Amino acid sequence: MKILDCHNVKSTYESVEQITAVSKSKIKDFFEKVGNLELYYIDHPHCSKSGDEVLFELFQKQHNPELVYDAVYWFHLSRTRSSETFKEGIKPLGLILEEIWSFLYSLIEVDFSEREWLNFKNDIITKHAGNGSFLYNLKTTDEFHWGPYAMLVHEIAYCCSNDLKNHDYLEIPEVVADICNTFEDVHGRNLRELFLNSTSSYVIKFISHESDIAYLKSALYYLYKKYFNEALNGANNASFDAKGRVILPDSIVDVIKVDFK
Repeated sequence: MKILDCHNVKSTYESVEQITAVSKSKIKDFFEKVGNLELYYIDHPHCSKSGDEVLFELFQKQHNPELVYDAVYWFHLSRTRSSETFKEGIKPLGLILEEIWSFLYSLIEVDFSEREWLNFKNDIITKHAGNGSFLYNLKTTDEFHWGPYAMLVHEIAYCCSNDLKNHDYLEIPEVVADICNTFEDVHGRNLRELFLNSTSSYVIKFISHESDIAYLKSALYYLYKKYFNEALNGANNASFDAKGRVILPDSIVDVIKVDFK
């Protein structure tokens, strides 16, 4: 089975080589021949295509690669309780909201009553708690935002530069940040710090049998960027959206606990 695996540079070369039937050495020779892509845009001033598209078109012209493959490995980013095993798979936002609220309350229940917590929760849900409430409802009321999401290139998990425009999902999930920020605005307490001290970061690698040439373009562009030691950008940031479906446990191939200490 041909699987696109961008776990690291080595696995990406190996999988691209297997899929396209173009050897690693020929891929590197191709990169050398292309050189600086910026020169291509100078020679083609009306070109509006992204770097990954231009690179792949040149690659096709030179090597006429095979394009059919069977599956893709993806990397989902999460921060949750340290005991999490993902034995139930990766759930979309709509299926874990109550778990999130219950866990956050467990961090402050010693000196914050359940009635106070339910009032706070109701204020967020009914959009009476400021900007954090708006952001919370934007994500939670529309299945379009439920994911679960994942990234094609493992390295992207650790990049949050302006060029990539990524939220740092390994630090804190967006909806948790919305709740914590609002709680601090309303009650003056740092719930975010309590969450960070009680959780761990994970990268969950799983397989999907939905392949697309666009992912192959991103993988080749990732190799090109690494070959010339260039910073990654948005064209390397191919993503997966499960569209509200659970990523089943038997699709998960690895759970990587991330330690930033």
